[in-house]
Amino acid sequence: MVAAAAPPVVKGISRVVGKAMDVGNLPNQLAARIIKESLNSPEQIAAVRAALQQAQQQGLDLTAQQAIARNELIVPGLQATIEKAIKKTGLVDTKLAKEASQEAARLTTIKNITPDLQASINIRAASAKPFYEAADKAVLPIDSELASVISRMPEGTLAAAANIAKMEGRPFIMGKTTPPKIVETGVLDAAGNPVTKEIPGKTAEITGESLHYIKRALSDIAYGPTSTTGAGRDTQLAARKLLEDYIKVFETKVPNYGEARRIYSDLSAPVNQAQVLKEMVSVLEKPGGGERIGPFLNVLGRGEQAMLKRAGGRGGPRFESLAEVLTPDQISAVREVARQLETQTAIKTQITAGQQRAAELIKDELPNYRLPNIFNVFATTANKVLDTLGVQVGQKTMQKLANASLSVKSFDELLSTLPGEERSKVLRAISNPNTWGKTGATIMKSATAAMTPPVSLDVSGTAENMSPAERQLANQVRMEQRNMLNPNSANQNNLMR
Repeated sequence: MVAAAAPPVVKGISRVVGKAMDVGNLPNQLAARIIKESLNSPEQIAAVRAALQQAQQQGLDLTAQQAIARNELIVPGLQATIEKAIKKTGLVDTKLAKEASQEAARLTTIKNITPDLQASINIRAASAKPFYEAADKAVLPIDSELASVISRMPEGTLAAAANIAKMEGRPFIMGKTTPPKIVETGVLDAAGNPVTKEIPGKTAEITGESLHYIKRALSDIAYGPTSTTGAGRDTQLAARKLLEDYIKVFETKVPNYGEARRIYSDLSAPVNQAQVLKEMVSVLEKPGGGERIGPFLNVLGRGEQAMLKRAGGRGGPRFESLAEVLTPDQISAVREVARQLETQTAIKTQITAGQQRAAELIKDELPNYRLPNIFNVFATTANKVLDTLGVQVGQKTMQKLANASLSVKSFDELLSTLPGEERSKVLRAISNPNTWGKTGATIMKSATAAMTPPVSLDVSGTAENMSPAERQLANQVRMEQRNMLNPNSANQNNLMR
């Protein structure tokens, strides 16, 4: 009976054979050990587990690599080891599919917070239009205040304003002020002197529309490309200050213009948001992985490349940061997407840095489980067992490590495995014949038969219950029982009698 023979045998061999008896448990233990060996300290292990658990608590569907990098943990050995296991087990496509799903979710996130650009533009134009039209029709005298600010215009500004109006098919109407003057009437008085009269002076007038063209021409000088305007830095700074003064006077003289600008400005918020977020979407739609984090966060641009300046057609970049353009909810969504892109970049960098360590770990932590052959049949037989199962253990270890890495929950559970404690549990189970499975019992029976001198292995009664691998192993054990000097005699080890 196997149950009767096994316990005394197991007491002598469970320490060395036990680890091969439970193929299902060994991959878990080895995978956990590989992970822990890739980390430098218990503190790192604790930090990694904390990151995994935090991701679970937040309901984030992340891989282990992402959860770890998301918390800014620098563990290149672990990142590279996980990546190597994924590649060795053919789970690359599974990982890529998950990353593609995450990429699609990022796009959806940004699109869902993006206002309809054209609708926003239409609403803004329709709302401001009545006030702009009223301002355009205004006719006002060029009094001393207005004349003073106009007189400060750089040379060519008024001509440029007239040209803009001409190109747009609109009139540029700006009269000239004439002083009072004395003219002869053609009549002589009694003394023969000509009679004169005073012609009142005339104050020049200008339309609100023409004032707006002047504002546009001055804006070109203040914010236009220096390569086009020829204006130096100081000239542009002075022009910007003049533009501010001019607009204040304009809005005071033509209140409808001030109201139109206020409405336009207020309703420009969704337009600006749509422009910024659409640019972000275009960045996300391009290939490049986490490397897109720079373009993604810098969509506003600077200087001549300022996006809002280019989109608006005139004026300078009015915003220096995304927080000035987007709402708090939009900023929150953008930051989350940015964090995910940063995470991808960090993973890639750490994988590169940890490749050597990953190669060492996977090689060192997948031993062949061979025992020293010290003049006894048991060692030879045990090695047959281990040779048969070793490849399975190695493959399943990599599979376990790779599969677990795709889920923060599974990876945390794997990392919680303590190989030393688990090994004790396995050995206790092996020592109890009642817990053996069919495969374990068959293999142990083979090993027991090889170590019990007068007993020969009889596989005839169990062959139909054996798998091909088990049947092959049993035959190999039977061959080991033979004394090669006397094939008809059982092979007995005097050291083991």
